[in-house]
Amino acid sequence: MNANTRRLTLLAFGILIGTGCASYTVPLAAHQGSTVGIPLGAEVFVGNLAGYAMPGIPDPQRGQLVFRLLDEQTEVPTGDFLDLRAITRAYPDPASLAGINNNPAPQGISLELGIGQVLAILDVPDAAPTGDFLLEVTRERPSGNELPAAETPSYRLPFTILPGLEDPHPGQGFLNASGTSFLPIGPVPLNTIYPNPKVVFALPTPAPAAAHLVVSYPDAKIDAVLTVFEEQHLGRQSIVLFSDDTAQDQITIDLADPLESGVVEFSIAFRPKAGGALVDPADFTVVEELYYDADGLPMAGSATPQLIR
Repeated sequence: MNANTRRLTLLAFGILIGTGCASYTVPLAAHQGSTVGIPLGAEVFVGNLAGYAMPGIPDPQRGQLVFRLLDEQTEVPTGDFLDLRAITRAYPDPASLAGINNNPAPQGISLELGIGQVLAILDVPDAAPTGDFLLEVTRERPSGNELPAAETPSYRLPFTILPGLEDPHPGQGFLNASGTSFLPIGPVPLNTIYPNPKVVFALPTPAPAAAHLVVSYPDAKIDAVLTVFEEQHLGRQSIVLFSDDTAQDQITIDLADPLESGVVEFSIAFRPKAGGALVDPADFTVVEELYYDADGLPMAGSATPQLIR
């Protein structure tokens, strides 16, 4: 697959699954009392405007999404909401062509955005009104947060609520292997798909074949460094090793790109301290860095923290 075909494939994936360029192909209708999944769009369109707070997991760093119904004709809020069960990012299956040829940089789109699809799992209340509405998604920060009001994803699409089923399945969930009964969606498995915050770094260009970095992080704001990864190709076309020196508040990162796939970004996922100040990309400092080309010769350049999402 050539580069232009790959870019078109990824853009099509983002538009078809999400709500990207003003067109959409996902019908939105659900019964009272049901649980539904709603794609909010590819990250190349939504970017860092999604809030990831979930029930039991507050997220002052990125805020939370609120799903409210509007009158379809007047676009005035009805006072009714859909209940968020979970929110995550979905990526192409590794065996799919989109997954095999993953490259998050279609022409003209920033590298930091990736091709993950933001997916919300929602409960439609048993007593929700029936009829045709607009579903509006807004993002809120917890009260008292020092950051200005969060920007909001552009999402306002038709949503139809149908009467509840006459014989609803107790505890909406996923069918078991035999397809005979539902497996309840419990809080523990859904909590495990919560996307922790991550700071995205840009590597120098042209892309190095290997890199060694030491990055300091703000201990006063970060409870734990969880992992370091190259997400540009779903982490499969490079080798990333890291160690966390908690005494020095520094991460040592070694990255190798043996396939010369053009790795120009990596991410550090972290868990913020509860009640701590918000983490800013400027809180991370590259204190040591070495880069090498495919022949093992040193390269010039610097890695820079770009954003947190």
